[in-house]
Amino acid sequence: MGKRMQGAFERLEGVDISPAMIAEARRSGLYDRLEVGDIAAFLRDEPDGSADLVLAADVFVYIGDLGEIVRESARVLMRGGLFAFSLQ
Repeated sequence: MGKRMQGAFERLEGVDISPAMIAEARRSGLYDRLEVGDIAAFLRDEPDGSADLVLAADVFVYIGDLGEIVRESARVLMRGGLFAFSLQ
């Protein structure tokens, strides 16, 4: 496990369709869970209110319809959670 600032986060999980990107993330040692797969499917499997942050960095340029991802992100976020993303 990588170094974490105390109180910064309890768990860090990630998903990417690229096995190479997941391998790179594993090398960082920061993640508790990593999966190769589709972001919408990953979110569908998460319990309601189970996250305080959903972050999509350099993702949406590769996805056509964002509706399901936005809905699923809202569902998995706890009250007061944050959905953050980058755009190109």
